[in-house]
Amino acid sequence: LLPSGDYQVFAAGHQDVYHYDDQYLLSSTVYLDRLSSTDIYLNMSDARRLELDLTTDDGLPIYVKDYRVYFRHEGDRNMSFHLVGSDYSIRGAEMFSLPDSMQVFVSDTEEEIGISISGFSYSALMWDFMERNWDHWYEYTVGTSTDFLIEASADLQYLLAWEFDGIDAETPTTLGVDEGACSVFETTYDIPGAITDIWGDWGSHKSIGGDAAFYVRRDTDTSLNSYFSGMTRTTFVQGVFSELYFPQSILGGYIERMFYTPDYDYLVRAQTASSIFIPDRNFLEPHDAEITSQELGAGPFYPAVYTEISDDLLTLFHPLLRDQSGAKVGGGYVPTLNLYKNSQFVGI
Repeated sequence: LLPSGDYQVFAAGHQDVYHYDDQYLLSSTVYLDRLSSTDIYLNMSDARRLELDLTTDDGLPIYVKDYRVYFRHEGDRNMSFHLVGSDYSIRGAEMFSLPDSMQVFVSDTEEEIGISISGFSYSALMWDFMERNWDHWYEYTVGTSTDFLIEASADLQYLLAWEFDGIDAETPTTLGVDEGACSVFETTYDIPGAITDIWGDWGSHKSIGGDAAFYVRRDTDTSLNSYFSGMTRTTFVQGVFSELYFPQSILGGYIERMFYTPDYDYLVRAQTASSIFIPDRNFLEPHDAEITSQELGAGPFYPAVYTEISDDLLTLFHPLLRDQSGAKVGGGYVPTLNLYKNSQFVGI
């Protein structure tokens, strides 16, 4: 039962969560007259098909571990929703039958639409090595194993996002890596100190590190990917992402790479007792395209504090521990800052 008037109606879903086909965001506008009812039909055949090119520069397929498709309406009543799909990973020879594209069906709309993927692949030489040796793969010396997880050993990672202020006939129907909007990070992962325990025991697979990539335009779940530390990986980033890297233990500490620039003119209040404000994620900007070499896990760590002081205002940008590359670090216990005024404790 609704008041009469104009309504926008939306439907979102996917035919099969753990495959790439037939994701859809459908919409329509309908007028509901007084004391009347109406039937609404939303059809994928009426939507535009956006195809994601999932190939590397060498023409090799990119395995999509996570994807997200979101819709956002801003108006008198803000509304947003999203689709999330995650795969449990592929093993062994499964990687040699990966699709090289995926498609999303989206109705014409004036609302903001976003698509993002977190994917992995191999360079041509690594792909050739894996193709020749996947059935002779040994991951540890006690016992035997011929399984491997692509995200644990891939030397290429892709964090790609596309955003549109509306969908219409001018929207490109093929989406891929835009070199002019893409940053490239060549990263060496290193665990400081001695290794005492494995990070994860995934059946026959054992690892000593892990990571998790978030598409921070939305509060979304993400996969925890086991990882062989000590590797060098090239990451292609297009859009607003954040990635946590766990050297050894998921509870023993992490390093966060912020693939975005916050706009401190747009803040939201944190859900704490104190008046703490954090950047609004809707106003995060992607990094300018750059090519960077970096090392994660090598310390030293130091506190980073930014303060603005005027006659009647003290603004503290919360101190986050960072490593020498600027990546945030943390752990199971969040660092805190106690505030005192005239020697009296006033807050945290």
